[in-house]
Amino acid sequence: MALLDCVGLCFPCIFNTTPVLKINQASFRILNLLGEGGFSYVYLVQSKNNHGLYALKKIRCPFGNSNFKAAMKEVDNYREFRSPFIIKSIDSSVVQEPDGSKTIYILLPYFENGSLQDIINKNSVNNARMDETEALRLFVGICRGLQSMHRHQVSKNYTIVSSMEPNDSDGADENNPFLSNVEESIRDGTELQETVSFAHRDIKPANVMLAKDGTPVLCDLGSCERARVSIKSRAQAITVQELSNEHCTLPYRAPELLDIKVGDKIDEKIDIWSLGCTLYALLYGYSPFEREELVNGANITLAISSGSYSFPPTPEYSPALKDLVRYCLVVDPAQRPSIEEVLTRALEVQREVWNEKKINVKYFEFMTSYQNGTAQIPGWNDCPDTVLNRSQTSLASLPSADAGDGADLAEIRAKLREILALPTTLSERELAYHRSKLEKATENVENLIFVGAMVDLSQQGDQKRLEQSILEYMMAKSNGSWCGSLKKVLVHAKK
Repeated sequence: MALLDCVGLCFPCIFNTTPVLKINQASFRILNLLGEGGFSYVYLVQSKNNHGLYALKKIRCPFGNSNFKAAMKEVDNYREFRSPFIIKSIDSSVVQEPDGSKTIYILLPYFENGSLQDIINKNSVNNARMDETEALRLFVGICRGLQSMHRHQVSKNYTIVSSMEPNDSDGADENNPFLSNVEESIRDGTELQETVSFAHRDIKPANVMLAKDGTPVLCDLGSCERARVSIKSRAQAITVQELSNEHCTLPYRAPELLDIKVGDKIDEKIDIWSLGCTLYALLYGYSPFEREELVNGANITLAISSGSYSFPPTPEYSPALKDLVRYCLVVDPAQRPSIEEVLTRALEVQREVWNEKKINVKYFEFMTSYQNGTAQIPGWNDCPDTVLNRSQTSLASLPSADAGDGADLAEIRAKLREILALPTTLSERELAYHRSKLEKATENVENLIFVGAMVDLSQQGDQKRLEQSILEYMMAKSNGSWCGSLKKVLVHAKK
């Protein structure tokens, strides 16, 4: 150890030995090594100007022009995409080293919340499960990021460089058979702004970071490039296979990337497969094909190529969420859905899960408040005993949105029908209108329970309390206009 280093350790206030790096005149202290792989390193750095924390990626390019081109493609990728769900670089620079090699520095945001893999590891250690609504929120965010890649309008300054070339000649780009007509026109500098599909090619939990607000952000764009490739020669097949083996993590790799042959066509749907594996990993802790290898002793490559996997019995998740995983993991890429179709399906499942959870949580809260004698809305305390008997200690056993066949809910519906059948001062046309609104509203279990309480109040003749309860419930609901129909029917019914 040098004498200066020894003195620096003894007197850190006098000799600050923290390495300092300059990127385009901005100085950064290197605090820690976050990760490394191949010829790249990622450091945690701190700005000497604003003291903010950043991630700095250092890429060494010691082997000629091809490595440098690939690294510059990564630099361009970090600049190109404009989406809150895709990482964007803050700055970059290229340094010529004394030995003739080049080093590229890319300054990136630092995500203090870590990656989805960190969450999976934490859940595994704590024997915890991923909440279904949180898994769907993250999944939808990843879908939106991929949609920006798969349907991207290339900027005029972006140069499309394909790594999937069978040779490294400097002039290979002049007659690059892997550029479509659209992409050639973009490369030539024309203003044609057509949509070009890019694929990330390595979607997995470790490559999805979490922003401060919880937004999932796609990272590690070194593998990202033009998605659609037609394999026209054996040399090209070998090149693409080598790149896939290097950049696409095996447990998340699509079947079409396992054995690439002449005549194959590869597109952005490789990300859809990885997306399904990532959702499965969020729920169960690892890729479905890792589980097949670990639990069932299967060959992971054969499991992927045949699409053989299963769901563990625990933790339990809704059938709709499992179906979303199955929807992505279709072996034939021609039958695999597009990112728009996956996103649409995910939003449908998300609404379904949220609606059920919202009803169940409110039902649970009401039952708890009733038992504690703190029910918020007058009239709740008059619910029939059959309803109160549904009080449970677990949300899993509460009725879902379509649980209309329980004895208690059936009783409420029967009472409502009795009220609707009573003579009324309303006209037939007016009564029919209010009946239709009530029938639609009481498809919701929470509304049905409230209606049951109001029917009881009506039968007891407590008019003032009835009207006050309906008013408060209507104010508490964003879509409670039907409460007016309930009041009309109950107030005007002839007892």
